[in-house]
Amino acid sequence: MTFESLISEACSRFPEVQTEFEMQKRAGDIDESLGQHIFFSFVFDKILFRAIDEKKEDIVQSMFIFLEEMETSGDSNIAEVVEFTTLEELCDDYRNVQFEKYLGSETKLALKAIREYMPEQAQL
Repeated sequence: MTFESLISEACSRFPEVQTEFEMQKRAGDIDESLGQHIFFSFVFDKILFRAIDEKKEDIVQSMFIFLEEMETSGDSNIAEVVEFTTLEELCDDYRNVQFEKYLGSETKLALKAIREYMPEQAQL
């Protein structure tokens, strides 16, 4: 896994993400040139949040496994996508109990760090 391949990897692993990405590209809302953080915020996270809302456990679990793989990739740029794009947005939109059970050991540590610099999240 490389930072440069994140978009293509997410699309190849999750057909729902690929479909959403293609729809947004056709609408002119997004393309690869906007970067990984924008892609994850506007495409990947949208599908993840929808799966959480619709209680699609299999998709949610698979997406969190992917996030754990990203977090443990050894590349700080990839880990930043998980931490500053996906986990922070999850904290903004959901109570931690709605997603915490899906976190792997490293994404749990990242969430703990987020709670330290976002004190309002420590109460959730």
